[in-house]
Amino acid sequence: MKRKIFVEAACTLFVILFFYTAVSKIIDFSMFYSTLHDSRFKAVGKVAPVLAVAVPLTEILVSIGLVMERFKTRALRATLVLMSIFLAYVAGLMTFIPFGRLPCSCGGIMQQITWHNHLYLNIGLTILAGVALWARTHPKNDASLARKVKYS
Repeated sequence: MKRKIFVEAACTLFVILFFYTAVSKIIDFSMFYSTLHDSRFKAVGKVAPVLAVAVPLTEILVSIGLVMERFKTRALRATLVLMSIFLAYVAGLMTFIPFGRLPCSCGGIMQQITWHNHLYLNIGLTILAGVALWARTHPKNDASLARKVKYS
């Protein structure tokens, strides 16, 4: 029961986070697009038109999946992938771009936090996504695993 509560709380947090940032990106689409287009990572700038639509759309679709029991495991996997990509992007920016030139393409209040705090937040959220996925997909103990195995 504790696992279920933990997974539901994590899913709720990610729904709020993804939906909020997606809506913020859509509301201020021109800023989001220009930040992607002007990215110091040339590859990001080249695919900015696709990313500007795909990122908020993906965040909304994952949010919907996280509230639907049927799609929750897949949505948690997608959450882990998204958070890993966001983490790699932030770490890459912090590693290869001078601090004065770091653009933030996040939505809403996420733009207000420092880059170091952004990195720490993404690390924590990535770990949370991984633990929530593990808690949802792994049996609580060996006895529950034995019940799931079919013997012929």
